[in-house]
Amino acid sequence: MILELKNQNGLSATLTDYGQRLMALNLPDKNGKIDNVVLGYKDPKDYLKKEPNYYGAFVGRYCNRIAEAQFKMDDKIIKLTKNNTPNHLHGGKKGFASRYWDVLELKENTITFSGISNHGEEGYPGNLSITVKYTLTDNNVLRIEYKAHTDSATPVNLTHHSFFNLKGEGCGTIYDHDHILTLILFYL
Repeated sequence: MILELKNQNGLSATLTDYGQRLMALNLPDKNGKIDNVVLGYKDPKDYLKKEPNYYGAFVGRYCNRIAEAQFKMDDKIIKLTKNNTPNHLHGGKKGFASRYWDVLELKENTITFSGISNHGEEGYPGNLSITVKYTLTDNNVLRIEYKAHTDSATPVNLTHHSFFNLKGEGCGTIYDHDHILTLILFYL
């Protein structure tokens, strides 16, 4: 499902429920020309065909690599799914980037997704319920708020995995950027 957020200034963000992927963030440049500054695919089906990829995705239960796909907790070795041999990367084979999310709330400038990661999924202990709220503010800020609740000790390290080119997607390098893009992440 494709979902679009807009603010009163004409900025827009396009997301999909698959991996909560930010497919487009349309911002004006210094001359007022609006362009998509997020790198990724135009067709949401390409995210399914070209797995694994993390373009624009919500990543977890644990972003980054866990060496040897295991960790120690309470004197016990917890073994995780290996998907970046010999490591565990970005939540495993079926991490948060590779699933469909429920839409709890959709307004003109806000969307809230929710989901549950069950005990044992990809090897992680504990049930984890997650909500992620994206808001495109009238101050031209894309705000992402994460909330996670668990019923037992478990590692949680969530992030958003977009790549940006402030000149617009496919418009050269990023080496001479002089704009400021504000992406505020709240861990509540």
